[in-house]
Amino acid sequence: MNQHEQRLSLCTAFDTAAPAPSAWLETELRGALSADALDRLACGVAIVDGAGKLMLCNATAQAMFALGTCLKLVQERVTAVQAGESRRLHSLMYGALGPHEPRGGAMLLRDGAQQSYALVVELTTPALRARTGATATMYITDLGARPAHIHASRVRAMFGFTAAETRIAIGIADGGSVQSVAVVAGVTYESARFTLKRIYEKLGVHKQGELVALIRSALPPLRECGARPDA
Repeated sequence: MNQHEQRLSLCTAFDTAAPAPSAWLETELRGALSADALDRLACGVAIVDGAGKLMLCNATAQAMFALGTCLKLVQERVTAVQAGESRRLHSLMYGALGPHEPRGGAMLLRDGAQQSYALVVELTTPALRARTGATATMYITDLGARPAHIHASRVRAMFGFTAAETRIAIGIADGGSVQSVAVVAGVTYESARFTLKRIYEKLGVHKQGELVALIRSALPPLRECGARPDA
């Protein structure tokens, strides 16, 4: 069984099928969708059991473990490479997995090149723990990664923008002013303002901050379909 099939199998086990004649097919479909969604995430995701052993991880986390610059697997347990950070991670995991008032937490990791990563530990739900044994989920984010590029095709398809609206919306979402966006788009300031007004009306927003928040939140940091994280 290859690594993708293992993730698919575990994701399938985490889903409860609806009581129907085709329940097994629905379960398989949910497992496939869950595995694909996990692998599209730009951050690393790892699920561990009550002993801290890895049960499931996405492609990004798998690449991090394989690279071994900040995190690694030791006897199937997730541990930090740096000794001091390893002790901190052990304490964090004990707090999340221990019997006394279990809780989540967060810490900062650094690799040998002083690249920084945020590691967040979050408890799973009691129902999931009882059904699968999965106790905590770890999220590992590269703090030095460049902000995800906003692809024009995704923005246009999601919001139904025209080509002109797409250029203005992306420019504003990337932090540009109306004037600077107009210059880049090759239009007048008045034309850019008129286009921005149409965008506001189309999305039902009233401020640039609302426009930026909507576009950024609707387009999470995903890897392109089929793209593999660097290992």
